[in-house]
Amino acid sequence: MDTPVEAVQIPFKGGSLPGYFFLADDSGGAPRLTVILTSGFDSTLEEAYFVVGAAARRRGYNVPAYDGPGQGASLREQRLFLRPDWEAVVTPVVGYALTRPEVASGRMVLMDYSLGGYLTARAPPMNTACPPWPWTTASTTTTRPTPG
Repeated sequence: MDTPVEAVQIPFKGGSLPGYFFLADDSGGAPRLTVILTSGFDSTLEEAYFVVGAAARRRGYNVPAYDGPGQGASLREQRLFLRPDWEAVVTPVVGYALTRPEVASGRMVLMDYSLGGYLTARAPPMNTACPPWPWTTASTTTTRPTPG
């Protein structure tokens, strides 16, 4: 791997969500901009690095990626099923990120792709536990009109 990466367990509902914390560099934990990455329904956190993580890291961002309920290892190994109230998933992920000295509080973005675009868009407006800074969700999912 061309970047410092740490396998993490994010506390969730009496258990944990598997994740990776991709660091921008190995400068010793200086607070950085952070992109919290949510993938799609049939995605895994490992592919998240190649979809968004590598490019974000090259631009100086830390990237925590995780398998939420219904995704990757959370589904296969823990039998955590997809849930519509994704704000209940994002809350502990954001909370975990805020415990890291490498994360600049107030300088985070939620990013998503595929079904993650729907799930992540729910989180800030539905979640009073999100810190009170302006949240941005940046979806890489695009919609094109059907010809005809």
